[in-house]
Amino acid sequence: MAQLTKAAFADKCNMATNELAVYIKRKKVFVENDLIDTLNETNRVFYEKKTKKKAEAAPEDTPGTDTNRPTAKSSVSDLPEYIDSERKLKYLDTLKREKDIERQQIEIEKSRGLLIPTEVVKVLFSVHTRSIVQSLRSQFETLTDNLIVKYGLNNDDSVAIRKGTMEAINQAVEGSITDSKKSLENVVSEYTETIKITEKPTETPELS
Repeated sequence: MAQLTKAAFADKCNMATNELAVYIKRKKVFVENDLIDTLNETNRVFYEKKTKKKAEAAPEDTPGTDTNRPTAKSSVSDLPEYIDSERKLKYLDTLKREKDIERQQIEIEKSRGLLIPTEVVKVLFSVHTRSIVQSLRSQFETLTDNLIVKYGLNNDDSVAIRKGTMEAINQAVEGSITDSKKSLENVVSEYTETIKITEKPTETPELS
């Protein structure tokens, strides 16, 4: 023997081609260009093992016995393990598809403006508030300096004005933060209601 087709090799090993396909997938038999080289060490060992089992299983000839009758094909002990692996692969493939669908749904909702990027909103609030505070402080510092020069205020008056100015700014910032939190809570609440209305239940495929 040299190079055989899958069907010919399966026949030599006394098995069906679908059974041989199981061993090919498990790397027990190597196929090249859709042919099986019997001189390949792995293929040779496999062939000898199967033909040895066939010889051991064959009954001795007795008078009146039909020696040309077909012998029973060997069972594939690894087939249940192969089926279990197929089920696991199918399950993992289902999970992957669900994740892909979930990612696609997120992209669609982002494009519609349905999703709220909370982390981005937090950063924007922080930058916006810091910018306002710095601008207010700068403006009030300039205003305070002008008042001190214009009215000839002493050091105590200058300190009092600056202190009062900072307290007013801090109160304004705290009030702004409180209002912003309430506004964000309202937006989140409206978003949640929108999702409840537009969201449709998805069916989970059963594993067969």
